[in-house]
Amino acid sequence: MTEDELNSLIAHAHRRIEQLQRHLAEQQALEQARMQTALEKQQEADEKIAQNDVQREQERLLAQFEVEKQRLVRISFAFETRTKRVVRSPYRDHPSGCGHVIQVVM
Repeated sequence: MTEDELNSLIAHAHRRIEQLQRHLAEQQALEQARMQTALEKQQEADEKIAQNDVQREQERLLAQFEVEKQRLVRISFAFETRTKRVVRSPYRDHPSGCGHVIQVVM
């Protein structure tokens, strides 16, 4: 091979190397973009799952709160009924007129 042929071959090899380096850089950029997109989609999916979990827990707590509220209303009503019965019983027929005062208050 002559020196010109060797120089031509070396120049061709350098151009091919540069071409392959550009192609590699493009592929790396595309892969980076795909990874970023996949990461964003995964984060959105994780966020959706977390929101669903929070919503389910909120619904469970609200249901639990309603059950507890109803229990306390029943207890309060029973206590109020019992208190009225206890207060009214001894004074209902009292000759001094206390029964009238209790009726007005209750």
